[in-house]
Amino acid sequence: MMFRKTAIIGLGLIGGSLAKALRKYDMCETIVGLDLCSETLDCAKKDNCIDEGYNELVQGIRDADLIVISVPVGKMNTVLVDVFKNAKKGAWILDACSVKERICKEAEILLQNRNDVVFIGGHPMAGSEKSGFVHSSSNLFENAPFLLVPNNIFLDDSSDFIQWLKLLKVRPIIMNGEDHDLKVGYISHLPHLISTAIINTISHNTVNPKDIMNLSGGGFKDTTRIAESDPNLWTDIYLNNRRLSQVLDAFIREMESLKELLANNDYQPLYNYLLEAKVFKSKCSIKENERRVNKCLAI
Repeated sequence: MMFRKTAIIGLGLIGGSLAKALRKYDMCETIVGLDLCSETLDCAKKDNCIDEGYNELVQGIRDADLIVISVPVGKMNTVLVDVFKNAKKGAWILDACSVKERICKEAEILLQNRNDVVFIGGHPMAGSEKSGFVHSSSNLFENAPFLLVPNNIFLDDSSDFIQWLKLLKVRPIIMNGEDHDLKVGYISHLPHLISTAIINTISHNTVNPKDIMNLSGGGFKDTTRIAESDPNLWTDIYLNNRRLSQVLDAFIREMESLKELLANNDYQPLYNYLLEAKVFKSKCSIKENERRVNKCLAI
């Protein structure tokens, strides 16, 4: 067992799911939950996914071998400073925020005075438009990529930490902070922006937007589901991903190209544009299905 005692700061959707998964797969002896909400701590204890619960950080992370920080991006800086200040010698610190470049640079500064701890930027690519411990699940991370940005430790597939993390049934992927924010900007942050923009396009530009929404089918609901996510959470994410403007510029160029194709009223170029997307998406889906089949065969 790599970590005897794990402390999780923030028992929301991600932190709560991690606590449940650690318990399910027996990945540590003691799980400590930290949350400002005492009711959340009580619920976690009743679910038997934490052994101890605290509202206060210093007491909660004391003697923890692994400290997981699962708080909103906007609160990350303050919590990170407190964790570095109070973590025991030899502790591992893992964050679970969805932006990495800024956080990992802040950690680099803190590591200058705490070279006796390990910091890894982490981002489980799993979630929901729902939030809070009540929606957490021990199965949330299964088959999901778990992105890692190691700061002061070398990681590869043979590393003990990677093998330990795989017990969660995740796919660890190692990258740097800039690469993370750009790629996650495309695959996670841009879809939320688009989903939000679609809803606001209807609500801002139509006479009876609710009547239009009542006409929606499954495709629209799937596309706009994440527009219901917590705006506080996403505002912090957008303001802290310095690569998002680059991603949004690329999307706007695609929209301008599509608008021109529609204006030209020419079947073949428009068809080719749509076909290009279909072929690329189908190839990606085939590779994903092959990966899942191979994983099942290996079990």
